[in-house]
Amino acid sequence: MTGSPDDQVEEPEAGGSAPGGTRWGVVLGIVALPALLAAGALVLLGLWLFTDDSVSAGVGTAPCERALAFGGAKAPKGAYDTSCAVRSDPGTRYTASFRMPSDEVRGWLTATYPGAPEPRDRRCPDSAVDRCLDLGPGEVSGVDAAVLCTSTMRRCIREDERYRVWAGTSLPGLVNDAAKHGLSGLEGLVGIPAQIGGAVRMNAGGRWGEIFDVLESVTVCDLATAEVRTLARAETSPSYRHSNLGDVLVLEATLRLKPGDAKAIAEETKSHLLEKNAAQPVAEPSAGCIFKNPKPDRAGLVIEACGLKGARVGGVEVSRKHANYFVNAGGGTCADALALIALVRDRVRRERSVDLETEVQIW
Repeated sequence: MTGSPDDQVEEPEAGGSAPGGTRWGVVLGIVALPALLAAGALVLLGLWLFTDDSVSAGVGTAPCERALAFGGAKAPKGAYDTSCAVRSDPGTRYTASFRMPSDEVRGWLTATYPGAPEPRDRRCPDSAVDRCLDLGPGEVSGVDAAVLCTSTMRRCIREDERYRVWAGTSLPGLVNDAAKHGLSGLEGLVGIPAQIGGAVRMNAGGRWGEIFDVLESVTVCDLATAEVRTLARAETSPSYRHSNLGDVLVLEATLRLKPGDAKAIAEETKSHLLEKNAAQPVAEPSAGCIFKNPKPDRAGLVIEACGLKGARVGGVEVSRKHANYFVNAGGGTCADALALIALVRDRVRRERSVDLETEVQIW
């Protein structure tokens, strides 16, 4: 090496690193730092997504603080088993559920939702917790009773002009089967969204007749004594939208129809359905008529006169085709329906001085 006398050559110290090695270390550190940060972010994201206080709901994850805040609330102290979700029905909706001791429930509700409806709650299997509450914004829902699902009780036996049908049998399906086999008597019940048990319990029908018109007998279970008994039609006293059977569970019904021309019966059934479809939201999910007709008025016309067609709470809406039908427009809940019923009744009472009585039965 040649150079001026001022040039100095430094020898690396023992145990030190050469200048090239230092440069590579700096480069590796620069490259590794973003990777480490990204890995850390992924870990934090995973912890956030899979913590116990939130669940995936298809369109995102809803932390419970956000879900409750949507309803103007904060989770009460001592609550546990918290579960929250966000749904993508029209407009974002958050739902939250948690458990807490029953003696704290009413105080929390009063402080959180002043003027909220009386809580409707259900018992929990956990002996340490007296109540289990499902909360949406400002509402508590549930049934404080045993609930029997009749969806599998769908046996249907046709014997000449008679049908023996279990409670879970579809009424629309039965109407179609009767028409197919030339049996008359159910044509006017076409389009009613019901199962046989519910149809008998409330004496479903319309201007073309009611189910008790063709009822021969009904088998019920007394809810107080658990006694099962069969009642002949003559032993019953049905009225408008009520069977008056008492506190019973309908198990089976025997319907007696009249033989006729299958083609003519099918045409009459179709005619009734087309007429209903022109004025009612037959093709949309609903529970049928919500209110009884307040004589001499008709519930749908009174509600419409108050400008409530299209009124909506959550996912439940007053039908724009017939105001006495509330349709599930997407993601509707029991709490939504109850809130809409209360809204409509209050408006009609204030503007028309009419007290609407629900036709649907609410537990």
